[in-house]
Amino acid sequence: MTEERAKREIGEWIVSTTLAGSNEVAILTGVGERLNAAGVSLVRVSVATDLLDPTFDGRGVRWLRDQGGLEETFERDDEGTIVSENFPQSPFGFLLRSGQPTLRRRLDATYRRGEFEMLDRFQDQGVTDYLAFSVRVGETIRLGVGEGITASWATDVPDGFPSTQVELLAAIMPALTLAFMLRTTH
Repeated sequence: MTEERAKREIGEWIVSTTLAGSNEVAILTGVGERLNAAGVSLVRVSVATDLLDPTFDGRGVRWLRDQGGLEETFERDDEGTIVSENFPQSPFGFLLRSGQPTLRRRLDATYRRGEFEMLDRFQDQGVTDYLAFSVRVGETIRLGVGEGITASWATDVPDGFPSTQVELLAAIMPALTLAFMLRTTH
């Protein structure tokens, strides 16, 4: 399947399955499976978003090629900050602090270990390329603190993601953001 066709079909699938009422785990599982079937060899996909909730700051959904999908919530303290020790030092924490829309790290021999503990572990597990996007939505459509989503993609293909696959992943981010924002508000 060509990247253009995959972009169109996966984007349409995200919208239709979201409108049909699928939850975030089912959406991300379907995206991971469809991308793998289209030739994008993913080992892990992760999406996180803020929540309008007095106890939880955010929610994460993860899909692992060998395990499927799962959901987790991130508690917040009295100041409204995520309680997890690792979040500020994570790639997602970096993207949110820096305001940068994209983070990519090739986990090959050129990778500088120690920048992100999580990526060090991924490299040890055979991951070769890590790509994350942070997508923000306009203020007029936000509900509370929900400003958008952050998503990451990891592969174990020796040469990492080719540029056409990076473009494909970037292209489905708007549909994935709308799906997660819609599900989060409900």
